[in-house]
Amino acid sequence: MTWGPGKVFASAVWICAAFSLSPSASLADEGKLVISSWGGNWGKSIQLGLVDAFEKKTGIKVQLLSTQDAAKSKAAILSGNQPPEDILDTTYTTGYTLSRDGLLADIDYSKFDQKSLAALPDYVKQKFGFGYGQFAIGICYDKKKFPAGKEPKTWADFWNVKDFPGKRGMLAWPEERTPEMGLLADGVAVKDLYPLDTKAAFKKLEALKGDIPTFPTSPSVLSQMLVDRQVAMEACYTHRVQALIDGGVSRIGIVFDGARLQTQYFTVWKNAPNKENAMKFLAFVADAAPQAAWAQIGNTGPVNPQAFDLIPKDIAAKLPTSPAYHTWPKDDQWYVGDAGNGKTNEESLEEQWSAWSAGNQ
Repeated sequence: MTWGPGKVFASAVWICAAFSLSPSASLADEGKLVISSWGGNWGKSIQLGLVDAFEKKTGIKVQLLSTQDAAKSKAAILSGNQPPEDILDTTYTTGYTLSRDGLLADIDYSKFDQKSLAALPDYVKQKFGFGYGQFAIGICYDKKKFPAGKEPKTWADFWNVKDFPGKRGMLAWPEERTPEMGLLADGVAVKDLYPLDTKAAFKKLEALKGDIPTFPTSPSVLSQMLVDRQVAMEACYTHRVQALIDGGVSRIGIVFDGARLQTQYFTVWKNAPNKENAMKFLAFVADAAPQAAWAQIGNTGPVNPQAFDLIPKDIAAKLPTSPAYHTWPKDDQWYVGDAGNGKTNEESLEEQWSAWSAGNQ
């Protein structure tokens, strides 16, 4: 994440303030709410873009935790105790699993503004959680090596080391599985990606293995490899690299077209002590103004397209869900689906990765 230029921060704060001071805002609702999220700039963007405005609008006091332990919270619930938080900021896989085990409340979408609800893509409106925002994995590259007119544009270019020479960077698949990228490079259309042909994906990865110096498990390490010129191009989290660009590393470019969108979810524990306030918060987060404020602070993607009516075009160009780009969402349902061997597709993919990375595939 990044604070970005001063005008980004000012724009986001202005949106929050304008929304919070709306004549319809009321301080009649009192109470509290506890959210477990993450620290760093991710947590700061949630605090400044979402929490502060929600508190001003409702009078509900929110405690935003910078760490979380879903397993510990689950254990507390199974022991007959309340979880330490009401809302868990998590992934589809974790939310799906907790819901399957009967630990999450169904999201009450009747509390959402119906105009906002209708604008949201269907896949973010899950029974177990609300997909409140997105980040993306796209192609990031060194503009000194690939100047304007010679820059990569597709995943086929990422694999084409002859015409786009230089080392490549990619996270280890247990950290972030990206088998889709090689399939796209082979010409598979996005609409035909799932169910994934994992055999073909590993075969494509094998073709590039010699051009990838290492597979880091840390996104920060991966980004630094591009800064340090260890790689000329990498499959990266665009919001993290955008933070580097905003911080002065102007020689890095980002290709948003073709990037894979990752959805982050807010889930509510079934026995959350402040469940009603949690549902109010989720409904608030879905609206255009909070979406716009949060996205600008973190360089992340709003899921409500109405948010872009409130975002300046130059800032929207940094966000992966901008209508100017052709991005596509990861099919999380495939990843949690049955691989036919007693494991989920995600678990099976991790096993295949372990074998491949050890040279046994």
